[in-house]
Amino acid sequence: MQSKNNLEKGNYTPKVINDLQHSLAPLARKQELSSEVVRFYLQLSQQFIERGQRGSWLSL
Repeated sequence: MQSKNNLEKGNYTPKVINDLQHSLAPLARKQELSSEVVRFYLQLSQQFIERGQRGSWLSL
């Protein structure tokens, strides 16, 4: 919800996405994400890769 609110406030999108990734990565590694969030996480990471913003986004 915090990421959604930050985007709605017009905060810098790459930073919001990076913060979201850092929040989700530990849960993804421990396989503690719901199947819906895993799909969202993978879809968002794929969009990031397609834009050339690789880095450490995928932490699965």
